[in-house]
Amino acid sequence: MKKTNIILLLILGMGNFLFAQTWDILDKSMAAWNVDGGAGNNKAWSQFQGGSAAGVATQQSGYVNLTKTNASTSSGYWSWVRSAAFADLTSATAYSIEVKARVKPVGVADAGSYYESNQISLRSKGDGISAPIYLKYGDGVSGGWVSATSGGTSNVYALNTAEWQVYRLVFHADHTKYDVYVDGVDSPILENIATITKGDDNGVYFGAEGNHRCNIDVEYVKMGTGDFYSNPKISSIALSRESHVSGNETTVSVTAYTYLIGNGEKLLFSFVDGNDSEIITPVEATVENNTAAINIVIPANVAYGHYAVKVAAKGQINGVNVTPKTVAYEIKDPLAAQTWDILDRDFSVKAWNVSPAWTLEKGGNVPTNFVTQQDGYVNINKTQAYGNSYYAFLISPAVTLSANTAYTYEIKARAQAIDKNEFPDVMKPTPSGVGGYEANQIGFLLNNKHMSFYLIYGDENSGYAASPVVDGTGVSPSSVAKHTLNTSEWHVY
Repeated sequence: MKKTNIILLLILGMGNFLFAQTWDILDKSMAAWNVDGGAGNNKAWSQFQGGSAAGVATQQSGYVNLTKTNASTSSGYWSWVRSAAFADLTSATAYSIEVKARVKPVGVADAGSYYESNQISLRSKGDGISAPIYLKYGDGVSGGWVSATSGGTSNVYALNTAEWQVYRLVFHADHTKYDVYVDGVDSPILENIATITKGDDNGVYFGAEGNHRCNIDVEYVKMGTGDFYSNPKISSIALSRESHVSGNETTVSVTAYTYLIGNGEKLLFSFVDGNDSEIITPVEATVENNTAAINIVIPANVAYGHYAVKVAAKGQINGVNVTPKTVAYEIKDPLAAQTWDILDRDFSVKAWNVSPAWTLEKGGNVPTNFVTQQDGYVNINKTQAYGNSYYAFLISPAVTLSANTAYTYEIKARAQAIDKNEFPDVMKPTPSGVGGYEANQIGFLLNNKHMSFYLIYGDENSGYAASPVVDGTGVSPSSVAKHTLNTSEWHVY
């Protein structure tokens, strides 16, 4: 009986290892890239391209090379090597992709909108999205990187791309974000990257868009159902409130969202100061269905100041140390308590167009549906840009202000990704008149003057809030009047 039990325990303990990493969708060696391998997951791949792309896929010893040097914003300049088609992805299911690749010099200098950008991507027709990474040739010191943007403008990781590297993508179960790993680095090099809109057929692609160039070698491509690489983590924390006035006992409902932490595991919720010292005795909660929730009671005698709600695992999870996560909380000075006597609009409670309705102002060919009510917030999305006449704003009802009086304006906002392949930043109009760049504007208008700042999408390294730049080029990375910030997350400005 003991022997049977031991064997059973071994099988159960190894179950994740035995069954998780199954390359059930793709397992293709590029030693014979356009030849059927005899199984459903290693069918022949094909090259697809526009008529003017002139891309060339060449079988090499043990790998395939795709080179494309033609580039234009006109149609017909894209070139891809693409996997055999597979069925639509299953909803609420994660997927893993592994690609061994390297890049070589293109031999043509970057110029404006035309530049080297070797792309590897998962595309899902059913979801209408693409999850891409872009590789730039270099040794990782003087150049060379992997990025979630084609020009390396944000979400960039320096890497020697001239050598063979194993790139791994985990496509989240919600099919809206993905993580990127590189062999030899335990944690994601790029995390929670938002997918971009694409209508192409299902498949893994490598090559280049119409205005990009590539010279990429690929040794193999694998894709399987499931998340093979992620470690257990606390993904995010939601609070029922983010501040209160000192002198009042307050109850805060806290919900922690987890990933790869099983039902029954314990998390500790604590309230800490700026030195990570516990102000309140930690409260324990159990994970169920990837969430754990608890109420924290903050006593009335806690002094005003800046604090944080901290969530940590109670010990290792599956043998892994889980990184604690915090979210800011403020106890406010009662002498400076705020009264929102002019505007106090919560778009999670009342839609933007419900009385007293906010209004839309636009110019040019900006469509009227650039504002949409979402679940808990309002979204403003404008991609048209062609001079001063293509403005678009969501505007509050008019307010009356008094002279010689200070006012405070607070807004909770985040920026979302714009497909820079389809809508690249062009700081100044070209001879053909095309111009425009990302600049999510927040501010107010008084006496026909805007008092504004701008959010540029990105993580803690590439995102930022900026004031207008005075040189006429708009909000750009050259601005010195900026604060680096993960603008893809909610912040109170």
